[in-house]
Amino acid sequence: MTDDPKFCITCRHYRPGAASDCIAEENKELSMVTGEIIFPRYSAATMRQFQLTGCMVEGKWWRALDK
Repeated sequence: MTDDPKFCITCRHYRPGAASDCIAEENKELSMVTGEIIFPRYSAATMRQFQLTGCMVEGKWWRALDK
């Protein structure tokens, strides 16, 4: 049994055309200098490639679009 692939285009965190198109909560960082939240850190394409700290190929941050 295989799961359907989880594409960014069908994820509620995906915002095409934005400076960084992945707005997943996990895609943020706290600046240790200013205390400011840096959000989002990386693009959806980059986060899908990070196998330890990102969304990964499996799309572990993927959430269905609201209907």
